[in-house]
Amino acid sequence: MALLAVYIAGLVAIGWYFNKKTEIRYRFLACGTKNRALSLGFSAAASWLTAGGILAVIGYYMLQGMGSVWAFVAPNILALLIIALLVGKIKNLPAITQPELLEQRYGSAVRWPIALIITVVMILFAVADVTGLSLVLQVFYGLDPLYAAAIVAIAVSLYVTLGGLSAVVWTDVVQFAFLSIFTIAMAFAAVGTVADGGFGTPAISSSELFGNVPDVWWNPFSIGIPMVLIFVLAIVPGWITEQDPGRRSGLHGMQNQQG
Repeated sequence: MALLAVYIAGLVAIGWYFNKKTEIRYRFLACGTKNRALSLGFSAAASWLTAGGILAVIGYYMLQGMGSVWAFVAPNILALLIIALLVGKIKNLPAITQPELLEQRYGSAVRWPIALIITVVMILFAVADVTGLSLVLQVFYGLDPLYAAAIVAIAVSLYVTLGGLSAVVWTDVVQFAFLSIFTIAMAFAAVGTVADGGFGTPAISSSELFGNVPDVWWNPFSIGIPMVLIFVLAIVPGWITEQDPGRRSGLHGMQNQQG
C-alpha cells in the first residue's frame, strides 16, 4: 500500500510540475514544445498497450501464432509510420482538436457531431480503463471496488487537470516503463515455471516448449493474404485517427524546434 501511495503521488507530482510550466492555454492543451520523439513514442505505446493488450492479445497470439501480428502489432507500427509521414503536412494547420480539423475541411456542421461522438467514445474508454485498473487494485490490495475505482479516477483526474497533456505524456512514459518491465518479467517467470514443471505440467526444456508447435504457427501469412489486407486496411485508419490531437500538436512543437 505504501508503494502504491508513492506511485500515485509521483503521478500527481508530474501533473503539478507541468502545472507550474504551462502559462497559456495552447501549451496546456498541446504538450508545449519540448516533448521529443522518444517521450511521444512512449506515450503512444502506453496508450495502445492496455490490460487487454497484455492478456487477451497474448492469448490470441498463442493460439494463432505469427499470423496474429496483423491484428495488432503490424497496424500499430504502420500507423506510427504513417503518422510520422503526415506530421510535416498537418503541423501548420491552425487547429488543436480533431473537430477543429474536420471543421476546416468540411464546414462547421460536422464539428459538434464529431465532438459528441469523440466525447461519448472517450467516456466509454475511460470507464473501461478505470474498471480494469480498479480490478487490479481489488485483486492485489483487497480494496473495495468503489474505493479502488475512486483512487484510479481521482489520481488520473488530478494529474491531467494540473499538467495538461504534457503531464499525460510523461506519466505515460513512467507507466509504460513499469508495464514493460512487468510484462517481460512475467514472460520469463511463466516460461521458467512451465519448464520446471510448474502448474502441474511435466518439466520440459525451453527449446522443447517453443519447438512443440506446428510449422504453420511460425508463418506470418498463415491467415492468408486477403485476411492480412483486411486487418491492415480496416484497423490502420482507426489507429491513426484515434491519436489524440495533443500528441499531434506535441509533434508540431517538436518539429518547429528541430526546424
